[in-house]
Amino acid sequence: MKLSELKKVVIYSHNSGGTGNYDDVLFEYLKDRNVKELIKVDFPFDPRFVKTIRFKKIISNKEVLKFESIIKFNTPMSLSYLKDVLIGLIYGFLFLKNTDLFVGTNNLQSSLGVLFKKLGYVKKVNHVIIDYSPIRFKNKFFNFVYCWLDQFALYNSDTVFSLNEEMILARERDRGINLKKVNYFITPIGNNSGKIKDSDFKNYDKDKIVYFGDILKSKGIGLFIPIIKRLIKKGHKNFKFLVIGGGEIDFLKNEIKKESLEKYFEITGRIDSHLDIEKLLLGSSIALAPYEIEDKSSISYYADPGKVKNYLGCGLPIVITPVPPIYKTLQKEKAGVVVDYNPDKISDAIIEIHKNLKEYRENAKKLGKYYDWQEIFDRYFQEKLK
Repeated sequence: MKLSELKKVVIYSHNSGGTGNYDDVLFEYLKDRNVKELIKVDFPFDPRFVKTIRFKKIISNKEVLKFESIIKFNTPMSLSYLKDVLIGLIYGFLFLKNTDLFVGTNNLQSSLGVLFKKLGYVKKVNHVIIDYSPIRFKNKFFNFVYCWLDQFALYNSDTVFSLNEEMILARERDRGINLKKVNYFITPIGNNSGKIKDSDFKNYDKDKIVYFGDILKSKGIGLFIPIIKRLIKKGHKNFKFLVIGGGEIDFLKNEIKKESLEKYFEITGRIDSHLDIEKLLLGSSIALAPYEIEDKSSISYYADPGKVKNYLGCGLPIVITPVPPIYKTLQKEKAGVVVDYNPDKISDAIIEIHKNLKEYRENAKKLGKYYDWQEIFDRYFQEKLK
């Protein structure tokens, strides 16, 4: 089945709102390639931002139906998952008939797609693996169900996307998944580098450092102030730290105020428009991805973080800790510097990159082009979907 033969595609996704998510980009990709009927159902992933289940349907590039569920609860977890299953089933019986391709972005949604394939509503199912953890839930029953669904989706989907090799190989190592039964291939998180003009890479502030992501104590915000203080101490007083994202912003602002460092920080809060985020990234020179060195069961050790790909897509060299697998590629391609989770080490890395900024930025831009979304999806639909 070629892309030109797809008349109807349905995507069930976990989505926290905003734009630029894997499923959002896939939806737009298919829309741009004139798939006649597209349906997207977004189940809430992060209740801090969005709690409703969102539905939209497009026919011939025109939106014909859009609504949100009245049900908004996310706790207790067991009832929330049951709610997602029931609504997923209802929407399936109402809207999935004659679906050429069903895409699910977690094992629960992909399992629903397999069910509707067995009922004759769906021709092919694509399961997307977006993360991995050896122990997904502390509750043994929930963890058993999760692992069973994971295996069911892997074995029964026509194709499987894995964001990186580590996610799929870990399932073989830890859970005994027989990869000979899984038609998988690697489709990493991408970026919009192919849509960015060369001139857009040139208008940046060489002294602006940027962090994009969740503003949480567990995500490295405790390092932000020590990093700036060490840069100042080492004689680099012109750096400014741009912080983009939602979370514990008040805490960060209070800590900055206590140290009288307001002039060194710019905090935007959460921004939903991916285009607006890209503009801010393009105006910066160096990016940070300080993942804390923690328990090896952490999802971070297997993740393919979207912010890293966004950084690269905007030509930003990255200071990163050796946690997500992408750090190896950054190091190999000299598109960033890998350091320990330590403000002294990070500030030294910023200075190192700044001294050779042109070279690092060229390397980051080149690597970013490799992860262009259009190229990633073209490879799948032209080579793998049969």
